[in-house]
Amino acid sequence: MIIDSIKKIRNLEDDLERQIQDAEKLANDSFRKAREDAEIEAKAIVKKAKEEADDLLERRKAEAEALSDKLLREGEAEFTKIKSLKDEQLKDAVDFVLERIVI
Repeated sequence: MIIDSIKKIRNLEDDLERQIQDAEKLANDSFRKAREDAEIEAKAIVKKAKEEADDLLERRKAEAEALSDKLLREGEAEFTKIKSLKDEQLKDAVDFVLERIVI
C-alpha cells in the first residue's frame, strides 16, 4: 500500500513536471509570438511614418518651387521695368534709393 502511494506520488510528480514544461513552452511560444508581432507592428509604423515624411517633403518642395518661380517672375518683371526706364527716370530712381539709404 505504501509502495502504491509512493508510485502514485511519483506519477503525480511526473505529470506535474510535464505540465510545468508544457506551460513553460506555451509561455515561451506566446512571448516569441508577441515579440514577432511587435516587430511587425513597429516596422509598419516606421514605414508609414517614412511615407508620410516623404509625402510632406514632396509637398513642401513643390510649394517652395512654386514660390521660387513666382518670385523669379516678379523679379524679372521688375528688371524689365527698370531696363525700360529712360536715363532721367533711372537717375531719379537711383537718387531716391540713395536718399533713403542715407536717411
